Amino acid sequence: MTSSFDPQVLSEFARSYGFHYDHIDPMSLVEDVLVDMERGLKGQSSSLPMIPAYISPVNRVTPGKTVIALDAGGTNLRAALVKFDENGKAVPCKYNPITHMIDARITESGSYSLSFGATYFTDMRDKSVEMQQAVRILTSRGLMDGGGEQSFLPDREMTRAEFLLVVLRIMDLYDEEAESRFADVLKSDWFYPVAASAAKEGLISGFGDGEFRGNAPIPKIQMVSIVSNALSRMMRYYTPDDVDDVLAAYTDNAQIADWAKANVALATRSEVALMREDGEFDGNGVMTRGEAAVMLYRLFNLVW
Repeated sequence: MTSSFDPQVLSEFARSYGFHYDHIDPMSLVEDVLVDMERGLKGQSSSLPMIPAYISPVNRVTPGKTVIALDAGGTNLRAALVKFDENGKAVPCKYNPITHMIDARITESGSYSLSFGATYFTDMRDKSVEMQQAVRILTSRGLMDGGGEQSFLPDREMTRAEFLLVVLRIMDLYDEEAESRFADVLKSDWFYPVAASAAKEGLISGFGDGEFRGNAPIPKIQMVSIVSNALSRMMRYYTPDDVDDVLAAYTDNAQIADWAKANVALATRSEVALMREDGEFDGNGVMTRGEAAVMLYRLFNLVW
């Protein structure tokens, strides 16, 4: 833990309240508070009784019916009256710090209500600030799913179908009525509309054997290509003229497949692709859910 305060100032402040700064272990105190908060959220004995805001409705909310949405944010308790349409669809939105308003993209006229729900994941504490923010924003807006039991499972691999589902949600391209022509995708598969929608919008073309391979772990090069396709086809992003110069940022640029070079360059120039500390692109490496969330959050910020 770091602080911009002068140690002497901290010491004098602590002593004014009867504490001795030299004998305080800040990290230990923070850990104690987090543990107490977690116990409070679970309804266990705690000095910090908490309202478990992560609880979701058991049943689907009746369309058009007004319900109360509660969000307990630490010492704050926010409440709002919310209505859902016939499809139960939420409209992704984002705070605009310039206009001080909420921006949202809608596809049809009607009355809309604003709702927000934050989820507390116990397995995100030791992750980077960017990853924590990415997970918080994507899950609170219903764009990415958690792992259940207050866990996000940031270190677990992500499948092709799971990744594409989030991209489709961000781009608002998910189509329940789309038809799939992939040889290995059945109507009974949960990802049938995912595969169909992604192919319909040109995000993927599948493999040479006509398969989708939805349950296969998705390597980084495929993630980057899908995101680049989304940006170029839906947001009119252009491939850089100096592809080789852009790819020179990676020490293993010679190993990047020819079919993916333009996409990798676009994602890199757009600062969507994740840069490794060792300078490698590592296209065949399988990224974790946490790493994928960072890339998807960067896409979200470009789109919204």
